[in-house]
Amino acid sequence: MKRRDATSERRRTNDSQKKLHRELTNPVSTPTLRNDLMVPLLALLCLLFVGCASPPPPNPISIDEPKALQIAQQAIASQDPWMIDRVEFDKPQQNQDGSWVVLARRLPKHLGGRRIIVIDPSGRVIAYNRSR
Repeated sequence: MKRRDATSERRRTNDSQKKLHRELTNPVSTPTLRNDLMVPLLALLCLLFVGCASPPPPNPISIDEPKALQIAQQAIASQDPWMIDRVEFDKPQQNQDGSWVVLARRLPKHLGGRRIIVIDPSGRVIAYNRSR
């Protein structure tokens, strides 16, 4: 009786080892819906994020050199009104981004009499610097 039990035990062990071997070497051949959709869904989300990041619209208002000089004069009149009748302006310089830089000097020239005015393309003063 013991021999028959030992033989049946070996068969059961062999059967379970074979079954385990089959499961490990032959994974389930039908992929789940979750795995099928995960990669395309992630790719679609990435494309949406990249596609939605559009550049800002170009600024339709762009000022010219005389307008930049006029805005710089107004900035000096509001910031340093005592200086407006004693100032000379260099030719305004336009940056690549469309902004303007205007250098103003107090007359007679002396230390601390320079002003640097930066104007954005729409005509707004974005910096007013006094030199020391």
